[in-house]
Amino acid sequence: MQNKIIYSLRVYLSLQSLGFEPIATMPNPNNNNLMCWVFNKTPEFMKSLNNIIEGGSLNEAIQD
Repeated sequence: MQNKIIYSLRVYLSLQSLGFEPIATMPNPNNNNLMCWVFNKTPEFMKSLNNIIEGGSLNEAIQD
């Protein structure tokens, strides 16, 4: 299964409020003082993620 890395705390908190829990955390490769969250890339997860970012430009906060 593929994973999705989330770099935005706002997106992470929104996903968490919807019941999604990360499978791992890791330091942000661009800034070790920040965290990233790794989620399983399921259809349900992607639908929720798309709904969260639909209204804003958070493409930089998400990486395959």
